[in-house]
Amino acid sequence: MRAMPRKVLSSAIPTVVTLAALFLVLPRGGAEATIRMTDAGGAFSFDPAEAELPAGSQLEFVNDTTRTHTADCPGCPWHTGDVQPAQSVVVVVEQPGAYSFACRYHPEMTGVLTVS
Repeated sequence: MRAMPRKVLSSAIPTVVTLAALFLVLPRGGAEATIRMTDAGGAFSFDPAEAELPAGSQLEFVNDTTRTHTADCPGCPWHTGDVQPAQSVVVVVEQPGAYSFACRYHPEMTGVLTVS
């Protein structure tokens, strides 16, 4: 195996360090707001259960439980689909309105999103 020339190796190091720093500084999902899917107190819920965002915002749903969840909203212009444990889904909320949503698997999990 042939070694890389020293000049190429030394010029690549600053680029790699800069790219690594970008990944450490940028927000994980880049979303303006986050709603967590939790099982605090032994019951599944959305936290917060009510949120308000301006139109065009990104909303991240994060599953902090060991079960699959959704944020289903009949008639909504957005949906999460299945959100697996320890995963997240980002949706863009563009249409103004008040949207009630619930988990398809756990209907006791409910929330309201107001888009202005």
